[in-house]
Amino acid sequence: MVKHYYSYPILKTWITADLKTAGNKERLLTTSLKVLTLAPEEQSAHWLNLLEQAGFAIEVSRYDSLEILSRSVPAQTSTWQLVLLSDTLPGLSGPPFPALKTYQSLFPHTPAILIAERPTLLAAVAAIKAGANGYLAANDLATLGETVREALAEAARLEAVANSHRQENAHYRQMFENNSAVKLLINPATGAVVDANEAACRFYGYDRADLVKLNINNINTLSPEEVKAEMAKAESEQRLYFEFRHRDSAGAIHDVEVRSSPLNIDGKRLLYSVVHDITERKQMEKAQGFMMTLGHLLNSTFKYDTILNEVAWASVPSLADVCLIFLLQPDNTVKLQVLAAPDRADKARFTEWLAQHPISRETVFGIAGALNGHAHRLVKQVNPGSVAEGLSEAELDCYRALGINSSLAVSFGSRNEFEGIIVFVYGASGRAYSEVDVLLAEGVSRRVTQALTNARHYEEARQAAAAEMATRQELENLARLLAQQADELGAIIEAIPDGIFICDLSGELTRLNPRAIDILGLNDADDPVASYKQLKVFYPDGRPVPREERPLVQALRGVTNTDFREMINHGITGQAVQVRVSFAPIRASSGEIRGGVAIVSDVTELQRLEKQKDEFLTIASHELKTPITSIKGLTQLAIRRLKKAGITNEVSTLQSVEKQVDRMIELISDMLDTRRIQHGRLELQFRPFDLAALVRETSQALQATTSNHTINVVAPIELTVTGDSHRLEQVLNNLLTNAIKYSPKGGPIEVKLAVEEGMAVVSVRDHGIGIPEQDRPNLFQPFHRASNVSLYEVAGFGLGLYLCGEIMKAHQGRLWLEEAQALEEPPDPAEVIWAEQAANSGVTVPESGSTFCISLPLNLPPD
Repeated sequence: MVKHYYSYPILKTWITADLKTAGNKERLLTTSLKVLTLAPEEQSAHWLNLLEQAGFAIEVSRYDSLEILSRSVPAQTSTWQLVLLSDTLPGLSGPPFPALKTYQSLFPHTPAILIAERPTLLAAVAAIKAGANGYLAANDLATLGETVREALAEAARLEAVANSHRQENAHYRQMFENNSAVKLLINPATGAVVDANEAACRFYGYDRADLVKLNINNINTLSPEEVKAEMAKAESEQRLYFEFRHRDSAGAIHDVEVRSSPLNIDGKRLLYSVVHDITERKQMEKAQGFMMTLGHLLNSTFKYDTILNEVAWASVPSLADVCLIFLLQPDNTVKLQVLAAPDRADKARFTEWLAQHPISRETVFGIAGALNGHAHRLVKQVNPGSVAEGLSEAELDCYRALGINSSLAVSFGSRNEFEGIIVFVYGASGRAYSEVDVLLAEGVSRRVTQALTNARHYEEARQAAAAEMATRQELENLARLLAQQADELGAIIEAIPDGIFICDLSGELTRLNPRAIDILGLNDADDPVASYKQLKVFYPDGRPVPREERPLVQALRGVTNTDFREMINHGITGQAVQVRVSFAPIRASSGEIRGGVAIVSDVTELQRLEKQKDEFLTIASHELKTPITSIKGLTQLAIRRLKKAGITNEVSTLQSVEKQVDRMIELISDMLDTRRIQHGRLELQFRPFDLAALVRETSQALQATTSNHTINVVAPIELTVTGDSHRLEQVLNNLLTNAIKYSPKGGPIEVKLAVEEGMAVVSVRDHGIGIPEQDRPNLFQPFHRASNVSLYEVAGFGLGLYLCGEIMKAHQGRLWLEEAQALEEPPDPAEVIWAEQAANSGVTVPESGSTFCISLPLNLPPD
């Protein structure tokens, strides 16, 4: 029976044999024999004689005891092929034969035969178990030669087997030593490392002598409970390997996969373990899992701050013990945005340090490298040599103060712009970053950049949607407002007492109100649009109005008119209806014409009353002019007679009467002129004359009527123009008279004649009460007076400026009021009191006086 086993420290084969069943009887292995006898001399001689008789050539050595032998001959120099022992020697007399055990330890490969003087079966079994290759009785040595041959044959066979096993051991040892896989022999009972190959020494960073002194628990970072949990997990998953985390001599942690099988060595049960470094695989698996988790987190939010916060807290503790995120500020500095530290001590330590050391381009955590254009910065492990590996003294001090073992910084940003930096830190866990982690960190950077870009796009889209919603809401509100205004405007148009006609850009009538239908005289069954198109329109003098002069057609050309007169035939009564039309274009906000509108008022009755008024005024003026002229003549005659009679005290009274008569004559003349102008019958006599002389003469004449005013004239020596000198004198007289009347306090009046752009321009400026702003638009309408004249009780009918304006139009000139001038001197108290009274009366007080101007061409041809 042969048993194979492994002995420490190398693999070996232990072979035991049962000599009673083993042997080779076919042939002798040798004829010469070196024999050692441990027996008395007589016994030894007898045994050798028997062997020689059996055909052996004997070379013998004899010793009286095993003790003497062990002292005389070293075991490694032994060349004996057979040992014969007598049970008469000490240690061989009976079981358990301690001398045989000693012999086996000294000469394990030399066969031994025990010759017993008192043989027993029990002693024979014990001798074979103790290591004897044969057991013979001293009184029956006839088979000694045969027994020797069997023992020698078995020894030769065992030697051959041993040689084969030694070769196998050498092969296994070579495989164990030279294999690139990390291999360990571990005592499962104690956890002691029994042996390790060179790959294991390199992987763990120990010499073999130091490594075999360790316990597996010094290497494995998992607790016994975690180890048991892993083994149970492996069994439930039916896998033949375990996953542990081993620490090397430098303190770095490696994820490993361990495959073990049991071995029996020297009767001991050991574990033959093959260790594979799966750190990178685990890191990739961790990276994939982390990136998937991060992707889910980032896809769940579009808020900038939330994204950064999710990234930082998702990184701990799987990717970092502490994670910090910094953002670049407009002033090119960096600001801490997120500090994710599950451990309170870490958070407190980092917070305190950051409060005392403001972060800048030159400070720690790899920020300097990232901010200077690098995508990342890796500090694998902090040790005394870190300064030479790229850390400055200040950075190294910071790392030690914060307990940082390894750091990895990576920048992020979109649109080719740097936005910030993420710093991953390993501290108390003892872990360290590698190049694989750099790939993961860069992947995180890309995900963060994309998420931030998506967040910006989302925010832009949200703002655009909000703006669109606000615009839509505004448009809806505007539509409601427009609809409301349209309803209100429609109600106004329907209720207005004048006719409203509205057309589009093509001239098609789009709307008219009920009053317009009444003015046209249409029946309910009539088509208003068709009837309007067939409408015949005439001027008041009976001439037909051409289509291009129709109000809405002019409005579409951009013309505005507030007093267009025309005649139409009423559709029902057939009577002529005179209307006054105000028309204007309808423009878009851009100024583009979109249509036209005309407001038509039936002025037939008003025109009839105007005609009666005009007839009355004409008759009254003519009827009054004759008696008033007679009254003036008689008054002048009475004044001359009183002066001749020397009754001077009544002369002033009659002169006052004469003055009032002159005013009545002037009023009658103005009324007649107004009538003539309105009917186009104002007669003008155009001829060349000296306007400068007329200005000076008129000013001198009016200067004689006042002692409180000084009329200053600035005019060229001569300026010839063409016009009606009498009517122009009337205009100048009116302007100067107004300047005197409306300057009750007196003061200077400036009259200036000049030539401007081919026109003769005369300006009359006073420093009187001025014209309120609200009265200026209607200042040149007949019978209109400024609202502030009642405060000064200045008489007048409001016809003067109207007549002056029409006379200037007849001369192809114009009359206008210049803008109010700022006060040149502070007002006196009386003026202030009047201003307060005017304000209380709702009158707007001008700043200083008035300036009226007239202009006419220098060379007006006679009409």
